[in-house]
Amino acid sequence: MAHTGLVLQGGGALGAFECGALLRLYEDPAFNPDVIAGVSIGAINAASLVGAKNDPIETLRLIWDRFMVRAPWFVPRQAQRFCALFGNPSFFSMRHDYLGSAFWTSFYTTDPLRRLLHETIDFDKLNDSPTTLVVSATNLRTGEVENFDNRTTRITAEHIIASGSLPPGFPMAEIGGESYWDGGLFNNTPLSPVIERLDPRPEVEKHLYVINLFPNVGAVPRSMPDVMDRMFELIFSNKLVKNVEMTRKVDEFIQALDEIEANLPPETRARVTGLPGYQRLRQYKVIENLVVIADEEPELVFGPFDFSRQSINKRIEAGYRAAAARLARGAAIPVGKRKIG
Repeated sequence: MAHTGLVLQGGGALGAFECGALLRLYEDPAFNPDVIAGVSIGAINAASLVGAKNDPIETLRLIWDRFMVRAPWFVPRQAQRFCALFGNPSFFSMRHDYLGSAFWTSFYTTDPLRRLLHETIDFDKLNDSPTTLVVSATNLRTGEVENFDNRTTRITAEHIIASGSLPPGFPMAEIGGESYWDGGLFNNTPLSPVIERLDPRPEVEKHLYVINLFPNVGAVPRSMPDVMDRMFELIFSNKLVKNVEMTRKVDEFIQALDEIEANLPPETRARVTGLPGYQRLRQYKVIENLVVIADEEPELVFGPFDFSRQSINKRIEAGYRAAAARLARGAAIPVGKRKIG
């Protein structure tokens, strides 16, 4: 018996790499995550997997086709990479209320994304799905990340939009009287929300897949554009190495607890193993079966804002290749229980 989690990062247009990797992963009918967590653009990708009105993978393709900004033929290739600065018809649009610009808190509106989500996602289906969906957003009042999942919250389009409301481009989202920005500002790789929702029983084989858009390792900057590029990578990198180190230490603690537990009287053993802290420690052993699919293609600092057709297609192809290569190196896909959606 296997329990599988999937983590989808934020990264704007770099989310096309996630799309490509997901296309390859879901080619295997045995790949059926029990828990999917997404932040920012990853929340949009995750919502399409869990709540698509039609086929999830075809919906994912459709969304990324709609996200492409198609420039007229006479616009030079380099200039096409900046066309999204003037808006994206299916994602965000420029504001025109210039008389009130002194009170702006964003440069764009996300009304086009709201329309696209309602067009492609069935939120009743999403909330009733056997797949647990978690999306993260940063609460502006508390400064803390909040994880919304479809087991405890009726997720709406506003939760998905909140997860991707990256300032100062996008406006803060309002949910239940609270204001939210992009969850990636706090944590761009929501590992813990997935780990804590996987089956904690030791006899259940656990797998965790992470699609990594911002690797920690990078080149030393040699110019100001390099500085901006590396700074952006470090801000949104997943700190995955530190997470792995932490969970390895947790494994050592669990081994020690196992030895102690074996020598406890039955009544004491039941009390100790029932403690929430003990159970949470056991959940983190999932990291032993970690599969990371990393985007190692070079990107410039404005890459997350480059929604040109050529760049999106290139990233989708790169994601597909990276997932195929990672699986070929021995990342076995566990046998699941059901299809997505």
